[in-house]
Amino acid sequence: MFYDIGSILTRSVDKFGSRPMLSWHGRTMTYNEVYEQATRFGSGLLARGLAPGSRLMLSMRNSPEYVIAIFGASLVDITPVPVNRRYALRDIRHIVNDTAAPAALIDVDGPFADLVDDEALNVDWIMAGERGSNKSTFEDVLRAGASTQLPQLFLPDEAESAIHFTSGTTSLPKGVIRSHVSNASMALGCNEANRVDGDTTWLVALPMHSSGVHGFILGALMVGGRFVLCDYDESTLGQVIDEYQITHAAMGPTMYRAAATSLRKANLSTLRRALSGGMTNSEATLRYMEDVLPVPVLGSFGMTEATMVTFSTDEVYASGRVGSSGYPTSMMQVRVVDPSGNDRPPGEFGQLLLRGATCFTEYLNLPGRTAETLIDGWLHTGDRAYLDVDGAVTVSGRLGEMIVSGNENISPAEVEETIARLVGVQDVAVVGVPSEKWGREVRAFVVAEDAGVTEAAVQEFCRQHIARYKVPKRVVFIDELPKDNLGKVQRRKLTEIDA
Repeated sequence: MFYDIGSILTRSVDKFGSRPMLSWHGRTMTYNEVYEQATRFGSGLLARGLAPGSRLMLSMRNSPEYVIAIFGASLVDITPVPVNRRYALRDIRHIVNDTAAPAALIDVDGPFADLVDDEALNVDWIMAGERGSNKSTFEDVLRAGASTQLPQLFLPDEAESAIHFTSGTTSLPKGVIRSHVSNASMALGCNEANRVDGDTTWLVALPMHSSGVHGFILGALMVGGRFVLCDYDESTLGQVIDEYQITHAAMGPTMYRAAATSLRKANLSTLRRALSGGMTNSEATLRYMEDVLPVPVLGSFGMTEATMVTFSTDEVYASGRVGSSGYPTSMMQVRVVDPSGNDRPPGEFGQLLLRGATCFTEYLNLPGRTAETLIDGWLHTGDRAYLDVDGAVTVSGRLGEMIVSGNENISPAEVEETIARLVGVQDVAVVGVPSEKWGREVRAFVVAEDAGVTEAAVQEFCRQHIARYKVPKRVVFIDELPKDNLGKVQRRKLTEIDA
């Protein structure tokens, strides 16, 4: 089997050409139509002077143009570099320099439009949307290209397929190089675990810079399914699922809960699978959704370096392991080890290690960091997890987020899960803050639905359910937790709040 993304697209077009491939804001494109524009875009990039083996930065809202650009670039061996639209300008400058990308496709009204006149960056800026400057547009690239079928490249499985950037809390974003085989394996594993077939319609509401989104899209493509693109909007999510008869959805657990009002009003009878990921799966949130959705929200686990590693099942959920991330796909192996690298027995926490076809190749221009992360073939995730006897994985936050208070280790995820069960709590995040007495102490930030939820009530509830040293010393009430556009809490911003 050839795993390169261009070959997968070409083969799927041959099989499913007249079927609908993607929908967006009432517009639907068939496999043939997407392929025709992708070939035009790819050959248009070559006509503009981009060479095979170069890179194209992408920073856009979810749209057909985004999909066409990814596949068009892949067809001519140009590596897509999807970038978070919420990055700071200093991050974008770093990514341009780090990747040496000679061109970038961005929204004409996006946050990075101010960079297009910066000659120091030496980038060919291509604008998606209405012509708003003297720069070229997406349509200009299409016109420069040809609609004739491009020669199939049959790239090596390990060739560079995409570069996704992942952020640290203080450092600049790191480029994660993923190969064609890692992306194809990600899609195959997702299809296998979630019974994806030709009747599947994926909802793509997560931003397309997320590596996991590419797995949903590529997986649907392999079997003749369809995907619907939208920008997440909690007020209309139910309407989109209803209108397009969505069968599969994936987003952060709090994104489901925030959209509960919209979901309750909609006909969700076509929904067969609802996945959550991107963070620790909150049992309280997932239980809450049982009365909203016709199917349980099943946990999954992945990271930019190894996307779509595990998926839960209806059986795991029904057994009471609601927050479980489930079993590894057939493409992957998992271990949980202690600090010395010895395997932990079932039920005991340690660091989660991964090995398999879905893992990334290396960090871009960071050989030292790559060597620290990939050791003897195992990807050291830095995530705190345990295995069940049957091999299911439960992930409980990052090891680096562990709060050491008075020589005791405290998991923020455990405290968060406890507080989330208190009636009237809508959302919660826990961080460690400096303490003269304890070194670090626990502080909880709570979004309350009920005015009766007080600091004293939260602390007393915690005393009833967890060890006293884990009880938050302070409970701060805020209107909304700071999150990125994947729904992950930005804990660093919480530690900066003067409370």
